[in-house]
Amino acid sequence: MKKLRTLLLTTALVMATAMTSFAGEITVKVNGTPVTFPDVKPYTDQNDRTLVPIRFIADNLGAETSWNEEKQTATIKKGDKTIDICIRCKKVFVNGKQVETDSIGEKKDDLRTVVPLRFISEMFGAKVGWDEKTLTVTIDTDVKPEVPQTEKEILKSELPKELADYMSIKHKCYNGAGIKWNVKVHN
Repeated sequence: MKKLRTLLLTTALVMATAMTSFAGEITVKVNGTPVTFPDVKPYTDQNDRTLVPIRFIADNLGAETSWNEEKQTATIKKGDKTIDICIRCKKVFVNGKQVETDSIGEKKDDLRTVVPLRFISEMFGAKVGWDEKTLTVTIDTDVKPEVPQTEKEILKSELPKELADYMSIKHKCYNGAGIKWNVKVHN
């Protein structure tokens, strides 16, 4: 019984490896431009996460990378966001706070540190897509948050007194942080 179980497990692993190796090469595009990976190519891990060399994806996202050999930690920094990926301890920190993820990253062939593409991209505000037919990951860094645009007319008498006294302009438009408010005050 034990031999049969071992044989079935071995067969399943060989088939899974064969299917992965014949699946084709994964393509990554950032804002429509293909990313070139000269040595370690993108691949999927046991959790079906696409892993890519950290430097190439960070550069294409406009982020800076660094490596701490002693701590075995890769750092990606862009703007006010810092992601630390501890390869040895299998933990990820965003701005110093540990976050949960089902795929951390690893050293691949002692050449490159590879990281989960979707996780890193989304942490920096990018939108990530997957085309199963062409094995293509698309990353759009030019996405703006979708903010519903609503318009509501309010009578001046319905406003709090402090605000109503301040409002002397009948139509005013405020823009900020991707949000547009049209304020119409009626007497």
